[in-house]
Amino acid sequence: MANLHGHDIILGTPFLFQHKITFGFNSSRVIVGSADPVPIQGPAVSEIASHTIELIEDNLEQIREELHDYARPLC
Repeated sequence: MANLHGHDIILGTPFLFQHKITFGFNSSRVIVGSADPVPIQGPAVSEIASHTIELIEDNLEQIREELHDYARPLC
């Protein structure tokens, strides 16, 4: 568990690795070592493909109509 009070952003370890981020707490500093993401590679790395956007795009017009119907009483 982490104390997140007062923090504006939470960066995951893949982002930190890919951009070679270094933190310093005494004195406070953040160093970004790479503007371009470094690929995550190795025998323990798995890739999970997501096809969510395809499902959304197939039904986008229907979703748009449902949202308009839902918002109509408010507008």
